[in-house]
Order: sequence, then C-alpha cells, then structure tokens
Amino acid sequence: MSSMTPTAIDLGKGGFEGLAITANDYTLATGETIDYQTLTLHIAKTRAHALEKEITPLAKKMEARNDELALLGYTLATLTEASEQFDSDAEGSDTTSFTLDEKAYCYLLDHHLMTGVDFSYDVKTSVATATKSVISGVSEAIKTRIDRLNTSAQMDMTRLESLVARRDEAFEAASDFLKSVSGSRDTVLQEMG
Repeated sequence: MSSMTPTAIDLGKGGFEGLAITANDYTLATGETIDYQTLTLHIAKTRAHALEKEITPLAKKMEARNDELALLGYTLATLTEASEQFDSDAEGSDTTSFTLDEKAYCYLLDHHLMTGVDFSYDVKTSVATATKSVISGVSEAIKTRIDRLNTSAQMDMTRLESLVARRDEAFEAASDFLKSVSGSRDTVLQEMG
C-alpha cells in the first residue's frame, strides 16, 4: 500500500494549526501520529475544551452580575422603606434618616447613581440621611440599572445555553463515533468467527 503525500488541513479554532495525512495515520501539528479513531476523539475533546474556556468566564460574569443584582435589590428595598417613612403630604425637601449597608452606599457612589445629590452617610453608624426627592431619584436610577443588568443577563444566558449545547454536541459526537467503531469491530469479529 502506498503512502499519500502529507496534506495540510486547517481545522480552525480548537488548537490545531494543521494536520498531515498519510495512508493510515494522521500527524498533528505537535508531531504526534495518531489513527483516525484517536484523531476524531482528539478533535471532539479539543472542541469541548475550547468551548469550556468560553463557558467558565461567562458563568463567572453571570455570578458577579447576580451578586450585583442582589445588592441593588437590597438597596432598593432599603430606599423604599425609607420613602415610606415620609407622611403622604411630605415635601420633596423633607429629610429622613435610615440604615444603609456601607457596601450598598459605596456601590451607589462608585456607579454614579447619586451624582449631584444631597445624600449624607455616616460610616460609623451606617446611617444615611436624604430628602424625599433624592430617595425617589436614586430609587429610579437603581431601577434603571436593574433593568439594564437583567437585559444583559438574558443575553448572556442565551449565549451560555448555546455554548453548553455545542459542548454537549462535541461529547455526543465522540460518543456516537466510539459506538459506531465498536459496533463495526464487533461485526467484523463475528463474521471472522
């Protein structure tokens, strides 16, 4: 049996720069020579690994966003309780004091949700003081931020579902191939016996 001239094949993403093919074996860019069955499994494994590299950071990003949403939810609930302290006929300039977690206060500052407003905070006692109109304005800014984060979360969840499905397909393809090879070998052995 004559050997074929090695040919370079571009397999794209997944860790393969090229592949040399001979009559019975495949030589990876790393120099490793493998048979067709091993090559197929290697491709599926490499593809699944590449997809996993995309899944992990996306999952971490989603976890951080969920933490942020939880903090915003807590902060919004606290501000809602504070606004309920005002009498129904209270003016926008009336003030109230309420307890607010320092982490929530720092988040509001860091994300510019209180830019240009009169909102005082005592770090030692965790007591905030603000006017009715400021509490209302900051609450609306938080609601807008929550809506944006939820929209982003929905897009990321769709992307994550797609990546997981593609990863599962890679594993399923490898499994189906192994079953096929095993079935073919069993058939050959039965016919020989």
